[in-house]
Amino acid sequence: AASLPRSWMLDKAAQRRVHLAVHTLRTHPDTLACDEATMAILETLARTPQPARKQSREVDCLRERLAADPSDRANLQQLARDAGLSPFELARRFRAQTGSSIHQYRLRLRLSAALSRLRDGAGDITALALDLGFASHAHFSTAFRTAFGMTPRAAAGLAAKQAPRSTSRIDIL
Repeated sequence: AASLPRSWMLDKAAQRRVHLAVHTLRTHPDTLACDEATMAILETLARTPQPARKQSREVDCLRERLAADPSDRANLQQLARDAGLSPFELARRFRAQTGSSIHQYRLRLRLSAALSRLRDGAGDITALALDLGFASHAHFSTAFRTAFGMTPRAAAGLAAKQAPRSTSRIDIL
């Protein structure tokens, strides 16, 4: 049996990155996460060095777009087309400039918005999840628990307990 040239073999760290990306492709409901996982595999296999880049106008515009509407469900191809870049180039520039993937960045924005709305008394967790662009209540709850160590319902209860109490006639007496 012929063996592969040594230059085609991946080190342990690269194997781990590819394994995690393949796992994401198999299990994640968000198309943007899957697109970025594919890009991570290609980048690892291509062994493309990440040169230091200056601020990218396209990345700045994308960050503004995501901040204006975290529930935007555009996938990597749509975002790249709107930015006038290839999906691979947009993903590379975004990570180089922000230190995170587009999916992670959008997820942080969504979870931040969720915290704010839970603090403001949002009661229907499923409606909140769907309104923020999550695929389902379960997808939202899993992401929320991973980020904050508690369920959205528990966070809403905690926010309600910490909210300033209104003075009523009974409080005055």
